[in-house]
Amino acid sequence: MKRLAKLLAALLVIAVAAPAIAEVTDEDIDRARQEVNRIVADSQELGDAVQESWARQAELEDEIAGLKSSIEFAQVQLAETEQRLEEVAVELYMGSTSLASLSVLINASDDDFGCAR
Repeated sequence: MKRLAKLLAALLVIAVAAPAIAEVTDEDIDRARQEVNRIVADSQELGDAVQESWARQAELEDEIAGLKSSIEFAQVQLAETEQRLEEVAVELYMGSTSLASLSVLINASDDDFGCAR
């Protein structure tokens, strides 16, 4: 019974659609072709934009990783410099610092600590 109902429904659809199919003109087909071509062109542009976005994202992720590494290195250098400064301050307070110890800190440049400018 269900098969018969499905068959009748299919026949009804074909019967209703047959006159509509017969009325399709060459102009309708041309318009449909133009629309399909426009959609294909739009999808190609969107695909290109997605590819460019992924490439830019990869570049930015690499840049972020490099910056994180630089920050970590700078933090280590800062901690070492602070430790050395504290040692020199204690030596100054105790009166046991040498002029050489003090001049190392005073004359140090960013390059001595591996800092990028």
